[in-house]
Amino acid sequence: MKVISAIHNHFIQKIRKRIWLPHFYDKSKWEDVMNITQKLKLSRPSNLPKSIFITVL
Repeated sequence: MKVISAIHNHFIQKIRKRIWLPHFYDKSKWEDVMNITQKLKLSRPSNLPKSIFITVL
């Protein structure tokens, strides 16, 4: 789970850097990132209790 969090955090940081440079900004890409973030927070492996998953995020 830590690997997924690390990959996700790296991805978000790259997108945030690009947002501050207007010529890189693309609203649809930012919306896609937010959708991915929401899906990661809502989805959890079926073999883990919910309480463990929430503490990881």
